[in-house]
Amino acid sequence: MRISTIFNEIKSFRLGYTEEQPYPWRWTTPVVLCAFLLISPFLALVNVPLSAYNIILEFTYHPNDTLPAVFLANIVPSVLQDPTDSFTPQPLNVGDTIVLDNFIFNYTISQAFDGVNPVSAFPYYNNPLSDSCDVANITVQLLLRDFPDIGWAPFVQVRGTVACDLPTRFYLTPGEYLGGTDESSVRDIPNLVSVDFEEIFKSWSGPDPPDVGGTNFTQFGITITVHPCCKCEAVLAGGPLESAASLHELSCSSNPVQFVVVGIDLSADVEQETTPTPHFAPVSLPTKIADVLTESSLGNVSISALSTAYGNLIQAFYHLVRLDLGVILQNQIYNSSEMFSRTIMELDSGYSASQLSRTIMELDSGYSANQLRTLTSNATFMAQWQQDVDFFKNNTRVPPPGVPPIRSTSQAPGFRCDQRLCLNVCHALGYVDGIFPCCWSACEGA
Repeated sequence: MRISTIFNEIKSFRLGYTEEQPYPWRWTTPVVLCAFLLISPFLALVNVPLSAYNIILEFTYHPNDTLPAVFLANIVPSVLQDPTDSFTPQPLNVGDTIVLDNFIFNYTISQAFDGVNPVSAFPYYNNPLSDSCDVANITVQLLLRDFPDIGWAPFVQVRGTVACDLPTRFYLTPGEYLGGTDESSVRDIPNLVSVDFEEIFKSWSGPDPPDVGGTNFTQFGITITVHPCCKCEAVLAGGPLESAASLHELSCSSNPVQFVVVGIDLSADVEQETTPTPHFAPVSLPTKIADVLTESSLGNVSISALSTAYGNLIQAFYHLVRLDLGVILQNQIYNSSEMFSRTIMELDSGYSASQLSRTIMELDSGYSANQLRTLTSNATFMAQWQQDVDFFKNNTRVPPPGVPPIRSTSQAPGFRCDQRLCLNVCHALGYVDGIFPCCWSACEGA
């Protein structure tokens, strides 16, 4: 067969049926084809700003500022853009109260700075507080009052300051301390350690400042403010105070934190007819806690024991605030029995080893620090603490949006209330409004 014949047959080929009914919606084919031809150039242009650059991950507190000016970015429809609300910081104001999940402390914003200038509000970018917050200083106020029937009674109050850079420099004040007297919970350890002050001052006869013989004191107070340090000898020699960043270095974080005294306030109240007002020897700062106590003319009290009690209370409070913030380093005492024993020092209690095996609440006297040191050698006991630590380690320490206010109470921040001692005061003197805030409920029920 000739090629021309085959070609003619192909040209004349027709399907073997006749069209009985037109195919429906035939007009959609040209419409879709035309729409595709028209939209293809637009999609090609939109693809330029969407994929014409590489995405580089960058840690920043201002994510909006990192967006580069992209060619043809204006033609991208808003529906295809990520809403800027996800990058809008949360405003915080000085005086706001921050409450974290399962918090030990609530935190009040006391100060904020834009560089060196104080500000009343600043943006917060939802960064975990553990990223750049740490304890800046701790203040321990010891107040001793002389009651006619029960003698001298110590009352201890602990407070502190937390410094943050997120990225604004601001300071937090730990507020209400929700601690109790259960040694199985880490949040109660500062309360238990503060019991040692009662033991130390059990037989105290009052202060004895120089050149004021025969003065009848009714109240005596010592307020000490300390700053954490790693190379304390350099600070004591006149060097600058160390920053939180230096305390996070391995050479520091693997050893117990030390403290230097950066503030002192000594006060004394005497009977109205007694003169002159007592004077105390000045102490140059910074210095050690023991040096402050030595110059405070405390009379018949063991300076060594009192210095150790101060150190133990400061350490217990310092590491509890750090735990609540999520700052958990190698020297966290609630995470290691070995670090707890290296940090919380032993006091001479006079108890035998068999007595120390009993729990704190079963003992009527003695030093709580010693019994806690013994309890931490028990693996089952430490496992309970470990559960508390694991929560703060695995929970992102971020305040919820809105910073809701919390209800205030009459108990002062960090104040340890000994109900037994309060009841003794109430029965001895009757209910006197304003003795101590934490004793009001005990006196009312006496």
